[in-house]
Amino acid sequence: MTILTDQDAAMANAIASVMPGTYHRLCIWHIYQNAAKHLSHVFKGSTSFEHDLNRCIYDYEYEEEFLTVWNNMILKYNLMDNKWLQNLFKEKEKWALVYGRNTFCADMKSTQRSESMNNLLKNYLNSKYDLLRFFTHYERTVASRRYKESMTDFKMRQSTLVMFLDVKILNETAKVYTPEVFEMFQEEYKKHLRYSISKCGEFSTIAEYCVYNDKDERRTVRFDSLDGTMTCSCKKFEFVGILCSHAMKVLDFYNIKEVDPRYIMKRWRRDAKEGFGRDHTRVPTKGEHNIVFGKRYKYLCSKLHRIIAMAEEHDELFKFADKYTDKFHDEMMERMKGMKEPPLRSCKSVDESIKIEHAHH
Repeated sequence: MTILTDQDAAMANAIASVMPGTYHRLCIWHIYQNAAKHLSHVFKGSTSFEHDLNRCIYDYEYEEEFLTVWNNMILKYNLMDNKWLQNLFKEKEKWALVYGRNTFCADMKSTQRSESMNNLLKNYLNSKYDLLRFFTHYERTVASRRYKESMTDFKMRQSTLVMFLDVKILNETAKVYTPEVFEMFQEEYKKHLRYSISKCGEFSTIAEYCVYNDKDERRTVRFDSLDGTMTCSCKKFEFVGILCSHAMKVLDFYNIKEVDPRYIMKRWRRDAKEGFGRDHTRVPTKGEHNIVFGKRYKYLCSKLHRIIAMAEEHDELFKFADKYTDKFHDEMMERMKGMKEPPLRSCKSVDESIKIEHAHH
């Protein structure tokens, strides 16, 4: 849905051509790096410029506000003739949050350089490697990542849920969200306790509320009592994927103690992986056997890789996996003997494929 890159014209053209439905945004980290280079004299001569630029990027919810503040900033620092800022402004839809709040980005505003796969691979790879060595190191890297993911999943399942006294909305969401996402949700809940609320409009079943804090920062929340839908001017749900504190204040106003399932994204749930691959159980139609075989193979590999990643570094888990893999194989062979129709691909061809794969490794 969204892709973040640096300010590269060739990349922008390629994305527009190959992925026209993708929302292309510019990495904020790269913008600040370029700003420091092209506007070094402004940064050195003023202690407030960075703050003003930061506000233009993040703070505004309406285009008119953004345009007014941007023009004021240009005049304030006498930057009317600065070519770099002029070119940056032409791409404002790709970096100013006022234009991006309606698009889901999982709260990512940069290319996450320190956490990217590209950065991770640099620790394992060398440009002098041939393809065979490259894939050997690459597979080790991926196996390490899968192992960490499996361990995180294991800890999440084993963790004891903390009950929050009579706070039903926290107790319910703690059961649903992954620990990290729940912490984000909990922070939003804490914020709403400090807010005030007042009704500022009504249209049929839709009520409009002004939610504000002690700094007089206001957000507008619309709530439809007919179907329970709600939108906030901050667009946190659309951009991040969790309900904002302003929406929670409205829920509290209506004494609603649970989050509507439509506002709990599957990607943030503890059971996000469950149900994956349900379409792989269907019988292939004529002419699509290879496609379905490929999907099934990929699906089962993803499950088995998690087992392998957990087993390879622990003697006890390795022995356990080795023992039950043999049992599983024998049971599969027995089931195949009892099948009315033989598999479309013989066991011999599968075994040959495995031998070839091991020979390559």
